[in-house]
Amino acid sequence: MAHNRFLINAASIFLLTSLGIRATAQQPFIPPDALILVQPAGSQAMLSISYSGKVAHGSVRDVLTRLGKTGGWTLSTPQIADEDMKSSPRYGAVENLGTQTGASVTMSGAPLYTDGGFRLQPFIDALRDMKSYKLVFWVPSQKGFQGLRHFDSPAVTIDIVQDGNPYRYSVENHTHQGAVPRIPLTQAAASVSGSVATPTPPAGGHPFSLVGPVAGIALACGAVVFIFLRIVARGRNRSRKTAVTSRNSSQDSHHSYRI
Repeated sequence: MAHNRFLINAASIFLLTSLGIRATAQQPFIPPDALILVQPAGSQAMLSISYSGKVAHGSVRDVLTRLGKTGGWTLSTPQIADEDMKSSPRYGAVENLGTQTGASVTMSGAPLYTDGGFRLQPFIDALRDMKSYKLVFWVPSQKGFQGLRHFDSPAVTIDIVQDGNPYRYSVENHTHQGAVPRIPLTQAAASVSGSVATPTPPAGGHPFSLVGPVAGIALACGAVVFIFLRIVARGRNRSRKTAVTSRNSSQDSHHSYRI
């Protein structure tokens, strides 16, 4: 729906306080190019991507198309929107934070998680033009999780920064040229070789089954607010707290999923 363009306000608060972003005078905080949130929803998954600035909608569609092709997913028609963001008057004079682009789709037709790990390869392939981004799988900790925790190559570095509730990855692309390396599905595979092929996704869909509650809040049907990154960057320079409000919000929803 057009009005469901952003995560509920609680998402911004949660991400702002939990992403663990740090900056010092010697190492100023540089926001990543995008934040990608993925949450299972029955036999489908919801994906929201939010950019740190305004991006051409055609470029966003190209990224989502590549993601669907490389992952073997069928995607719904993407909802893409630009939003002019401002700081909250609760914390002083209202400040224009610029325009940010966000998009959301539903995914189906192939698993996100198999053999104990997340299929990161499609995301690495589709998002290689970005310098850095955060990838969040909004699910509880999975019993027997053996997924990738660290991968380093001349092309890309991948690190897990939170192990469940949700699973959060930080990805940094070192180059946009040449072949994308094969990303190991599990850390055990990464220990054997830095270039391990991931399993071929099955042709059919892979339904998600329900389990205990997911900590925090669920994704809404629209683009994710990326304000927290701007606020952290500016807040470090001003050395004061800032809160952000969006002109659009969604109601809280609490879901329980297993992948």
